[in-house]
Amino acid sequence: MRYDLHLRQEMKTKLESVVRELKDWNYETNVYEEDIKKLLSNYMTYFEHCKYPDHSFSMGGSDSSGDFPVVTYGDSFVYLVTATTRVYEALSEGRMKEKELPINALLEFLWLPEDNDLKNEKFIKFFKDISGDDLAEVISKSGYLDLKRKATNKTYTANELVNKLIFPAAHDAANVRVQIMVAFELCSVISLLKSGVCPTYILTDNTLTLPFIKSDEGLFFEVLKRYCCKMATEKGIGFFAVSKSHNLPHMEKIEAEILNNGSNEHWFFRIPNHEEDEWEPEFLGKRSIPPIGAITYIFRLHKTTPPLRLDMDKAYWNEYIKHDNKQTMKNNEIQLFRDLDFASHDQRCFGYPYPIKASHDIVSLTKAEREAFRKQVIDAAERIGLSRRNFIDASLQTGHR
Repeated sequence: MRYDLHLRQEMKTKLESVVRELKDWNYETNVYEEDIKKLLSNYMTYFEHCKYPDHSFSMGGSDSSGDFPVVTYGDSFVYLVTATTRVYEALSEGRMKEKELPINALLEFLWLPEDNDLKNEKFIKFFKDISGDDLAEVISKSGYLDLKRKATNKTYTANELVNKLIFPAAHDAANVRVQIMVAFELCSVISLLKSGVCPTYILTDNTLTLPFIKSDEGLFFEVLKRYCCKMATEKGIGFFAVSKSHNLPHMEKIEAEILNNGSNEHWFFRIPNHEEDEWEPEFLGKRSIPPIGAITYIFRLHKTTPPLRLDMDKAYWNEYIKHDNKQTMKNNEIQLFRDLDFASHDQRCFGYPYPIKASHDIVSLTKAEREAFRKQVIDAAERIGLSRRNFIDASLQTGHR
């Protein structure tokens, strides 16, 4: 890029216009200020720092990575995806100890051609293989159909929904990446749940948002989110999606109010909704917070870490958190966030649950590992007669990378 672009008045004018729009969008009206005060006065709680665990518990984390694509060959694309889960036990002396798992690392390749019908078949086979069951069966077991029927006021069968699943084009690396990474991460959770290991909590770096729940179409990772929720809740395990992006507007004003009322760390609040509370903040607009079938909390464990978002299965919340006695319910919520706080004391990720961080560190592929996998694929292809030169990325040779 020409570096004088940074100095041009035209660029500065465009930049000022963008940041003005950003400010206008986040401007707090008096209505929003009233909403924020009502939200915090009724749904926000401070809690004490948890240096030592209050009880015996264990916490699992999952994450995924890969190479998207690892190689290309003509109109074919080979994707590599990895996932892992790790489980830690809270020890009374104030640390967490990793537990051995029967299986904690998964790896898969996915070949996709540009032929649309064959590409769809490959996606269906891939999702069947990693989930361990027929897609229609997973949909039926997950409870996703009930939520979709309620959201759309239409009737669907599991097989109809399989035929309406959206699969991106083989070359659409960004969307392929999202679909198979999220799905594989969730399938690592399913593997853990099927293994007989029963941690108190399992955390994944995501949300429980269902992007196509109100549409005729769907994404298979939406189904897997609900499948994980149902499996975990049936076992009495808290399956929580913890996201570093809370997607909440006016957070500066909210944080300022929280600080004025007490502290800028060790707090949480639940996002109310009409079904449970007969009220929800107007400033949420059309955002699906909380997602259908879920309950959402915003929380902060340490002042150096930004607010995080936690989504949990509503059925789990009804069973293990909600209570007719308000103080009992608050105590249940505080215990959950104290457990999360204790699991977030590692200096490498202070204020963020370590089991997720540990899974991320293990599963993330380094540049050298990506290159090694790429070489293995190309070597194997060459041994069966494919041309090595056709695997070379032309953008590297022409100076476009």
